[in-house]
Amino acid sequence: MAVRTPPGERLSARDERDDRGTRTRGSGRAFSLGLVLSVLVACGSFGEGPLSNDPLKHQGDSCSDDLATDSDNCGACGTRCAAGSVCEAGVCRAGCRDRVLHVSGEGNDGNDGCTKDRPIRTISAAIALAATQRLERHELHVCRGIYSESSGFRLAYPVSIRGGYNCATWTRGDRFGKAGAFADINTTELVSASTTTLTVAGEAVTRDVIVEGLTIDGPREGTETGVALAVTDGASPMLTELVLRGGATTSASAVGSVALRFLSGARGELKDSLVDGGGGTGTVGSIGVSVVDAQPLLHDNVIDAGEGTGSTIGAVAVQVDGGEKSFATLEKNHITWRRPTAALANISAVVGIRVDGGGVDATRNVVRGGTSACAQPWCFVMGVELVSAVRSKLRLNAITLGGLVSPPNPTAAAAYRFGVRMLGDGTQPAEIIGNVIHAGGDGLPANIFPIGMDVLAGDGHVIQANTILSAAPGSTRWGVRVGAGAVYIAKNVSLTGNLFVGADSSILHASCTGSSFAAIKNNLFVAPANAATTFADAAGVGCGGTFPYPAGMEAQDPTRRSGNRAIRPACVNTHCVPNVACTDLATCAQQVFSAWDTPSFGRATVEGPEGLRLRSDGLCAVNNGGDAPSAFDINGRMRTAPFSFGAAEEDSCK
Repeated sequence: MAVRTPPGERLSARDERDDRGTRTRGSGRAFSLGLVLSVLVACGSFGEGPLSNDPLKHQGDSCSDDLATDSDNCGACGTRCAAGSVCEAGVCRAGCRDRVLHVSGEGNDGNDGCTKDRPIRTISAAIALAATQRLERHELHVCRGIYSESSGFRLAYPVSIRGGYNCATWTRGDRFGKAGAFADINTTELVSASTTTLTVAGEAVTRDVIVEGLTIDGPREGTETGVALAVTDGASPMLTELVLRGGATTSASAVGSVALRFLSGARGELKDSLVDGGGGTGTVGSIGVSVVDAQPLLHDNVIDAGEGTGSTIGAVAVQVDGGEKSFATLEKNHITWRRPTAALANISAVVGIRVDGGGVDATRNVVRGGTSACAQPWCFVMGVELVSAVRSKLRLNAITLGGLVSPPNPTAAAAYRFGVRMLGDGTQPAEIIGNVIHAGGDGLPANIFPIGMDVLAGDGHVIQANTILSAAPGSTRWGVRVGAGAVYIAKNVSLTGNLFVGADSSILHASCTGSSFAAIKNNLFVAPANAATTFADAAGVGCGGTFPYPAGMEAQDPTRRSGNRAIRPACVNTHCVPNVACTDLATCAQQVFSAWDTPSFGRATVEGPEGLRLRSDGLCAVNNGGDAPSAFDINGRMRTAPFSFGAAEEDSCK
């Protein structure tokens, strides 16, 4: 039934008194305490202060403070909008009294939806009614049930959608959403056989539009990329308290399944939600959040890459691609994966955050891997991969990579684990500051090569105050690899104030063809078994030699290599921290950290509630390293002690 727009009706004096006697919360007609006090202070009595210049703002002892939106006093005191209308800009027009359209699977699409006992049956009909009647600032309240539409759902009109309501009481339970661990039984679930279940599109959908409290499933079948939720064409909604699941579609030439896709100028925000890339099969099996030519903000979410099977990448939790206009801001998300599979040899099983032709600003996220599988020999696991990336920053993140198996024979060939990897033409300088990166861990086959950072392209990367752990049983362990052969060249890389733990080679420069360092200063190396490194750079230091032993390398170029120290079982020169005795990695690490889990090579400590923290006593000799201390620590707090190494720095030396 269409909603009509009746004219405003003038109430009698008796009606006005009765109405004031039964006012409800939010009516806007009663004086607030703050307003009463402000009038008393300004004027000494009611009604004597100056009136607002806004004709729709009424002050004094009359009916309302806001004549623009008060449906009982619309445009003038006592002008009451009739049933089926609402006050907008001081004029009665079509709309629901409380600006809510009720939707229930037991409703009827012929209803107006304005009351709880006359809900609309389908979400699409409710959106169409809002658009047709031009209902402004309205919301769809959708109660429990599974809502299915074969062609998918589309929101292009600025009306909010909120789910999770009890169909009898139209209230939400205590276990609703993130605060209730998404355990409420009043689930509003959207499903569709279409390639995209819900599409939010158009610049009319601004931040004022809220999509909340829904479970959205991507399609389970199909030969095209399946998407649970797509935000496109300049839309910028607020997405919150959602459960997004990517489905299980198959694509021969594209991504299999995607939980959430931002594209074509979208600028939405996602918070407090659960995202699962699903179990698709494609060139990339599954993606949790895909960003293409869009600039979303993602914070306080759990984002799971899923368990896809891919011919180039098994799964990606967050992928940003499409050029310089693609940029994602990630804050305080928990990023993980279940068991994605690399279907072919020499490809990536999984990537936590992947940027290919765009940019990312990632701060205080946790990347904590699950188990990934390699169906063929050789594959990679990466916490963060920056490929031809622009304007990218990684700050204060904690990255661990979980386990890896390679069936049917996990020792048939080697595989790599990269905490952070940078490569690709056009890679712009990245800032990688204050992160804890653990590329090793326990339970790994001996042929797994953990590398904290792989810096293979770009000019001018700043790698500062990170704690980089490559500790693992067996195999070869590298802290940072800069350049590799004649193909991969990274120039003017700055390594300052980092803490390297458990690597055979803390800094490996595997190229003599043009890669270079701007600085290698004030780093601390804990128990490297070898630490042999070769260099070639623009200053003329040729290939060969070792670092940080002996002192000759720093003597050749003291302006760019100074202040580096090491804690190792046998101190062989002045680079060692004096008066520190340790026999192996565990005892060396215990000289630095307040806690260190030996069986997991520190992984359990990194993933624990306290994380890696520097000891609060001793080791002042490793602080500062010769340069003047900064006035602030890496977290922006005023410093009261000299500079400490790594992301775990604290004001520990008194």
